[in-house]
Amino acid sequence: MPKDNQKERIMHYLKVSAEEAEEIIAADKAIDRGERMDFDLSPEREKAAKKIGNATTKKATKPREKKEKVADEEKTAIISAIFAEIVAKYPQNAKITNAEREISLEIGENHYSITLTKHRKVKK
Repeated sequence: MPKDNQKERIMHYLKVSAEEAEEIIAADKAIDRGERMDFDLSPEREKAAKKIGNATTKKATKPREKKEKVADEEKTAIISAIFAEIVAKYPQNAKITNAEREISLEIGENHYSITLTKHRKVKK
């Protein structure tokens, strides 16, 4: 883009005089060269900003303990009852994949799975 065109565009869009447009172009070039400007942070503040930017979160001092999963006897009983009915009707290739959750079976070339989901109580 020619300089005159750039200057005219700055004058038109920013509604500034020709001198102000030239100052803006000169400031842009100085910023592109990496020169320090009046609005830059002071060296002390710049160091502090870099230090804050490089900060990391504190890591946990001890590993988290995994909760022991409590067996849900009700779900196990439901899966067992459903499995017994399925085996009575389709005895081939039926198995309990997860004792509290899933049953898998094959009927001919088709593969099926039944998943039991226990929903949480609704909060009021």
